[in-house]
Amino acid sequence: MAGISRYVLLFVSSTTLLTAGGVAWWLGLDGIALVTWSLGTTLGLAVAVVWTGRAVRRRQPNVDLIALLALIGALLVGEPFAGAMITVMLASGRLLEARAAERARRDLSLLAERAPRTARRRTAGGVVEVAVDEIAVTDRLLVGAGEIVPVDGRLLSSGLLDESALTGEPMPVERAASH
Repeated sequence: MAGISRYVLLFVSSTTLLTAGGVAWWLGLDGIALVTWSLGTTLGLAVAVVWTGRAVRRRQPNVDLIALLALIGALLVGEPFAGAMITVMLASGRLLEARAAERARRDLSLLAERAPRTARRRTAGGVVEVAVDEIAVTDRLLVGAGEIVPVDGRLLSSGLLDESALTGEPMPVERAASH
């Protein structure tokens, strides 16, 4: 979450500078608008240099290089508004990416937490509870109503399965035996 808060701070800062420059420009304070947008551009430039440097060290080129070149170009041709806008775009992109990654991590963690740790194995003497790691390919397992299927396998009899965690489909699915 700390990574996201950094991107939120960058997004809020860059958006505030862009907006403040716009308000100053609208009020006829062109000098203040240019300074404010230049600060926004400089903020984006500093961040893009750091991000591009990290990407180069990892040998993973990314779009930060394009943003870096665009920000330098905006400063060189005297277009601080364009640079401030690029900074907002860069910040919003990183924020969206960080939120998506955080959501994926959370969803994967929840899915992993749901995974059964034990299964019920049918033996000649009855049903025995065993750790999932102890299940062999030839084992016959008993899965009760509402339980999560602990391992991949073939159904020996038809069943109604809740596949929502895997497919997103909310309704249980009837599966036929696969002898």
